[in-house]
Amino acid sequence: ANYMVIKHEDGGYGLYYHLKPDGALVDLDSEVKAGQPIAQSGNTGWVSGPHLHFSVVTVHERNGAIGQFSLPVRFNTDSGVIDNLETGKVYRSPQTVETPTESVPALN
Repeated sequence: ANYMVIKHEDGGYGLYYHLKPDGALVDLDSEVKAGQPIAQSGNTGWVSGPHLHFSVVTVHERNGAIGQFSLPVRFNTDSGVIDNLETGKVYRSPQTVETPTESVPALN
């Protein structure tokens, strides 16, 4: 599957999978801003239609092993900020993208 990894300023990573072949809208190692389009969703892998797998992770060492750990995310939509997406529901980006000011607790 086509994918993209975005390194965040806080050391976390945004992972985007099943992107359109040659659908990247940014160059490798370029700086991107919140709300900036980065790629086109695609129909790659064993799938029936375009969709996106997305997660935010940190990389830590625990008990001598290195692993990635998922972090909670929030989505800024035209209906407001959403903590949990619902299966089968369509979400749209608001006209003006704003970064939520409320923080999400860090994982220890």
